[in-house]
Amino acid sequence: KELIENTQYHDRIAFCYFSEGCGQNLLGILADYVLTLIEIDFVVLCAKNDQKINFSSRSEVLEWDASSVIQKALEDIGFGGGHAEMAGGVINDISNCDMELIHKKFISILGN
Repeated sequence: KELIENTQYHDRIAFCYFSEGCGQNLLGILADYVLTLIEIDFVVLCAKNDQKINFSSRSEVLEWDASSVIQKALEDIGFGGGHAEMAGGVINDISNCDMELIHKKFISILGN
């Protein structure tokens, strides 16, 4: 329910933050599901789990390498990695974490 109600769309990009948490495995499953939606080529799902924020990203287009995008987006605040089609990441220190700024950072990276 939270995925459907809170996903934000920007062009071909979907972003959702689960403030009440979501298991890492479920994040990946949900990211795969969102990627099946028409006109969505890149997905970023993230969740606050304990005192961390976990990320799962998926890409269907070559120009948007999921691993590279997540590494750039989390630079200096966390870390990420994976493959061109799917990647994950984490922010361990969420004391000064602004999810709206992180969302905008993903949009900016994907727009360039």
